[in-house]
Amino acid sequence: MRLTIFIFVCVLLTSCNNLIDQPDKSHLPASDFSVTAGTSSKESISTTKSYVEFVRDGKELSRLDVEIPLPDEYSIGFSGRSMIGNQGMLFLYPNGQTGPFWMKDTHFNLTIAWININNKIIGIDTMTADTEVYHHPPGEYFAALEAPERWYINHGIQIGDTVNFYYDSGDLGLK
Repeated sequence: MRLTIFIFVCVLLTSCNNLIDQPDKSHLPASDFSVTAGTSSKESISTTKSYVEFVRDGKELSRLDVEIPLPDEYSIGFSGRSMIGNQGMLFLYPNGQTGPFWMKDTHFNLTIAWININNKIIGIDTMTADTEVYHHPPGEYFAALEAPERWYINHGIQIGDTVNFYYDSGDLGLK
């Protein structure tokens, strides 16, 4: 019995040591999401047209169709794909987040916007394909939105703009 406990403790400590050296890239949301969400339909997320709307001074600037991965797929994001078209990927963090993003195995450049609890963009950063450089947010964020490179510039989106989210939260387990 003591040998079994000893082996279990050794395995547990080894697993913990492996995790200590790596930054958190899972970014799993919890169930009490506080960023405003619109309900688009009762369809599944794969057929629901989820999008975000960018607003400044009460005027809509642009919209971007988004893919919203399941929480256990957050660490994958756009990696492994050869192209994304003109859409973004939205990551939701109900309890806030400060962790960085990176581009390992992502084969095209992206631009990321970090969005705070008030739905305001607090930072925008360009990320280079197939790199392992960490892109750190300027502060705590509740959503991160990856878009094709230069998408924010091409659509006049700036730090301080408001982002409205339109998706069915029931499909994401975020109710």
